Amino acid sequence: MLKICKINACPNGTLGLHLSRAPWDPYPWVSGIQESSSAEEAGMRVGDTVLEFNGNDVLGQKIFEIASRIREHWQ
Repeated sequence: MLKICKINACPNGTLGLHLSRAPWDPYPWVSGIQESSSAEEAGMRVGDTVLEFNGNDVLGQKIFEIASRIREHWQ
């Protein structure tokens, strides 16, 4: 099932989720959700695959590249 989640930054500036990606994974997946975080409130679950961020495909991007884009967005 495909779903769109809008996640607002937590007061400390994080989204409340952890992403993982193995070399053979084309897209990152959610490996952890912080309890009572914006990600949890938005409906994200462990095992969800992230396809895009702000309308930009994240296919093949490394986790640190995605994290950098997220940080830039919130600055």
